[in-house]
Amino acid sequence: MQIQSARIPPSPHVAVDFAGTGTPVIFLHGIGGNRSNWSDQLSPFARRYLAIAWDMRGYGASDDYDGVFELDAVCGDLCRVLEHFGRDAAVLVGLSMGGMIAQEFYRRFPKRVLALVLADTNAGPGGDFSPDDKAEFLRLRREPLLRGLTPRDIAPQLVDVLAGPDADAEVRARLEQSISGLRTESYLKALDAVVDFDSADVLARIAVPVLLVCGGADRVTPPAGMRAMEKAITGARYVELERAGHLSNIEQPEAFNRIALDFLHDALGASEAAIHR
Repeated sequence: MQIQSARIPPSPHVAVDFAGTGTPVIFLHGIGGNRSNWSDQLSPFARRYLAIAWDMRGYGASDDYDGVFELDAVCGDLCRVLEHFGRDAAVLVGLSMGGMIAQEFYRRFPKRVLALVLADTNAGPGGDFSPDDKAEFLRLRREPLLRGLTPRDIAPQLVDVLAGPDADAEVRARLEQSISGLRTESYLKALDAVVDFDSADVLARIAVPVLLVCGGADRVTPPAGMRAMEKAITGARYVELERAGHLSNIEQPEAFNRIALDFLHDALGASEAAIHR
């Protein structure tokens, strides 16, 4: 399966990798990632669907942007991706911050979402964090970078937190490479958005099929939080990948792909894979 790339105008241009035809499935990376985080998913999903992985604005090969990080603008970028491929709606597969973006996109454009796969994410700490909690969360992540360290410098320590106990050297190297490629300013701006995110009011209103996937050893967005999301979303299906860490799709790609593809087959129907609009 040949994977193609594109940069979608206007500015800030959004970079995507894509392959396949049919119903679009858009993969959204986390705060420390880029579209390469989904390299184990694109080809398997492209056998049934139009599989698309993006670099969010300020990440990877996508353009930088002026001003603060705004979810409204990011959701607008996602609309541009749909329009570029001539589609009205898509399945959204979001991991960590990508899962938050998927939830926010559903809040704003529910008719443009066919189904949601939310992996190693949560409904946001916005409702639970006190101002002091938020300040400490940001201090711990900002301080090394503001002291002059680079994302490459802090990558090994972050991987220790992100990886599960069975993550091998290849997985750890992929995570380090992903973090090392971050742009400091974009990462810092995204951190501010994460601590303020809160989609608790959206969960009960979700009316499309939802799959929740969580690594059993995820210390960033632990299973308990995703089980709470399962209770809040009518009909949601929860699957836990034992001993996987925060990047469950990278640590256990075969299990992740099987679970998500089976879910989409049930959610969309076998014939939906061939429908282009």
